[in-house]
Amino acid sequence: MRSRRTATRGESSAPFARPNSSASSIMSATSCWYHSACSRSTPSAPICLSASASRPSRASARQRGEPPAAVVLTAPNSDTVPQQVSSGAADLGFVEGPTSPAGLRSRVIGHDELVVVVRPNHPWAQRRQPLSPAELASTRLASREEGSGTRDALTAALSAALGRRVTMPVALALSSTAAVRAAVLAGAGPAVLSELAVAEDLASHRLARVPVGGVNLRRSLRAIWSGGTLPPMGAARDLLAHVTARHTGTPG
Repeated sequence: MRSRRTATRGESSAPFARPNSSASSIMSATSCWYHSACSRSTPSAPICLSASASRPSRASARQRGEPPAAVVLTAPNSDTVPQQVSSGAADLGFVEGPTSPAGLRSRVIGHDELVVVVRPNHPWAQRRQPLSPAELASTRLASREEGSGTRDALTAALSAALGRRVTMPVALALSSTAAVRAAVLAGAGPAVLSELAVAEDLASHRLARVPVGGVNLRRSLRAIWSGGTLPPMGAARDLLAHVTARHTGTPG
C-alpha cells in the first residue's frame, strides 16, 4: 500500500474539520463514521475526500476487518473535484452542481436549497413580493468563483426559468462560501448561498432571507468516484454507505 502524506494547508483531518456550505453536513457524517470506526480499531492510511464547498494517490482496496482510514479533506470548487477523483488524487468526491460529472460514477446522497440572503438593513429584507427570476439574474451578487457548484446551480436554474442562457453579473467573486457569507455580513450586497451554510445566520437574524418566485433553487448533492458501480471495497465504500444512510435515511 502506498503511503499517504498528512494534511496540509487547505486540507483537514477528521474529526477536526470544519468545512462550510453543504460540505459541512458531509463532513459531519464523515466524522461520525470515523469515530465509529476508531472505536473498533486504530486508523490506517488516510482516505482522501474532495468536497466542493469542500490527496495523495488513491488508496488500494482494503479488506474488511483492517484498521479504519483516517480522513484527509480538500475543498476545491465543483469543477476541480471531478478532476481530483479522475486522476486518483481523491478516493471520493462530493459535488453540488446541476449535473453529474461525465466519466465518473455518482450517487445522489441528499438535497439542499439555494437562498438569497442580505443584511437585515438591505432594502430587499423588507420586500413583500418575491424576486422574479429576471430580477435575480440582473442583480450583481457577491458570489463564489466561476466553476463553483453554487454558481453553476444558480446559473442553470435561472437559465431554465427564463428559457435562455444566463450570464450572472457578479459584484464580487470569492473562493469560498465562508468568504461570501462574510462579505454579505459586511454589507457587500445580496448573495445566493446554500441554506445549510447560513441557517444559523437566518435563525439569529444576522441575515435575512429574500423570497424568490418562479425558479427552482433546490439542488442535488452527489458523491462521485471512479471505476465500478461502487467504490473499491474498504473505507471509501463504507463511508459512501454511511453518508447515504445519514442523508437519505436508507441503507447505502
